[in-house]
Amino acid sequence: MKMVFFAMVITALTSFAPFSKKPMLHLVKMKGMDFIPKELNVQIGDTVRWVNESDTWHNVIAINKAFKSDNIEKKGDTFEFVFSKPGEYKYYCKPHRMMGMKGTVFVSTQTP
Repeated sequence: MKMVFFAMVITALTSFAPFSKKPMLHLVKMKGMDFIPKELNVQIGDTVRWVNESDTWHNVIAINKAFKSDNIEKKGDTFEFVFSKPGEYKYYCKPHRMMGMKGTVFVSTQTP
């Protein structure tokens, strides 16, 4: 009887424990003149890694100036940014912006 009661108490307490989410890594490919995916949903603390999969160089520049990469020159080169504030982060590749190379990262707070 005591074991059943103890198990019920532990179950009740752990069901109300705060949810602890580990930060995630999200990939965005730079392929041709596109960011793939163009839109991405992440949570605070998550990292986005942009990977150049083209034979041309690219960069990643946030319109709100939250982040700006150097030139990502060759295939396999990357740029990473950890998002610490919620919001909408629109970004583009400067040399290919007029060709539509734009994207958006939507950052939300952690929810259980």
